[in-house]
Amino acid sequence: MPSGVWVGLLGAGLGQFHPYGPGQTGLITHTLSRDPISGAIYAGTEIFDHLPQPYHPPFFRSDNGGVMWKNVAGTLPWHVVASAVRPTDGWVFALTEGSGLFVSADKGLTWHPLAKNPAPSDSLLMDPKILTRLFGGRQKFGNINGGIFVSTNAGQSFQPIGLQGATVAGLAMNGAATKIYAAVYASGIYVSPVP
Repeated sequence: MPSGVWVGLLGAGLGQFHPYGPGQTGLITHTLSRDPISGAIYAGTEIFDHLPQPYHPPFFRSDNGGVMWKNVAGTLPWHVVASAVRPTDGWVFALTEGSGLFVSADKGLTWHPLAKNPAPSDSLLMDPKILTRLFGGRQKFGNINGGIFVSTNAGQSFQPIGLQGATVAGLAMNGAATKIYAAVYASGIYVSPVP
């Protein structure tokens, strides 16, 4: 079965399936993000069996509403589990599982590493009011402490702000961007005023 995404209008049913392209099978899509300036859609994928080696999963961009896709993974070292696009300039932030955060100022043509440790590993959220502030969730694994982290310098560094010892898998904000919600494995949903 080909891998891809479903595209549809809100309230208009399931929509239409758009494959990533020939030979793109066995992909798990972890994240979708959209650039409100250009309309580009980004999709972070993982190859289900991590083959072939060396492992280099695609990170796709579509410039026509998901009809056609281009692999812009370039130098990204691992699969992307979360992404965000800064609405003022189209910078794309790609959070890889275990390899840190990367940014592209040219729609994925080139990638530059940002925070590595401590960095989020599972989720990424851009503050819609302060676009240089990013929140991230990290998995608790072995000696790595989980929790929720914040960056006030566009992802160059992160500091822990809560839920230490928990695996924070998903983040969201309310419409006014005054509350942040965190989905925590085996625990539930937590809510806090935006710090």
